[in-house]
Amino acid sequence: MSNKKYKKDVEKQKTNNKTNYVKLSEEEINKKIKSRNNINKNRLYYYLFGAFLIIAVVAIICIMVFSKDLTSVIDVITFITTLTGVVSVYVEYRKNKALSLTNNLITIYSDFNDIETNRQIQYKLEVLKRRDVNLFTNDDITAIRIYLKFFEGIAPMFINNVVSFKKINSILGYRFYLIMNNPYIQDLEIIPNAGSYKGCITMHYLWNQWSKKHNFVRSGDKFSLEKRFNDYYNYIEL
Repeated sequence: MSNKKYKKDVEKQKTNNKTNYVKLSEEEINKKIKSRNNINKNRLYYYLFGAFLIIAVVAIICIMVFSKDLTSVIDVITFITTLTGVVSVYVEYRKNKALSLTNNLITIYSDFNDIETNRQIQYKLEVLKRRDVNLFTNDDITAIRIYLKFFEGIAPMFINNVVSFKKINSILGYRFYLIMNNPYIQDLEIIPNAGSYKGCITMHYLWNQWSKKHNFVRSGDKFSLEKRFNDYYNYIEL
């Protein structure tokens, strides 16, 4: 589903947040979540399956009625066979698509871990979060940007619904929020250079909505970016 329905609400927030952040009401959040999730991505499969059952029933009736006409019976059987083939091809397509998506997610996870500086930054973020000990130095700024740019690079896949947050949440959700909701990183890099992280901010916004929809509570939410960045909504691009 397209995110166009979000644009009106985001534009409203941009106006309201020129000077002060205005928190979205639960009703507004629920409306946006509903508008984003009201289309089942698998409904085409169910439509095809339902159509197949209906046509199969009609075909059986036709066979019973026109059983004396061999040509009609053959035509009906041929039609059923063709339809079955179409449904089978579609089901196989769905399986292959799911397998391809799984492979892509594994690749994304591997790409993140293959970057040594990402592992180093993650460790320092965890120490800062759990023990309130800041191990960051001025030399870490480049590594911090690499970490953020990784998510900036994959953000379009989620913003454009190529990959769902459900699929990626357990793989990269922790690592994404670990940096996006860290007040030190926010003040050091994200907020001063928000124009370079529009993808991250947009993904953060959409991921928040998904998390609230599914009652997914994240530790550190008290430092969530939208609570500390007055111009948060000005950098959301849907």
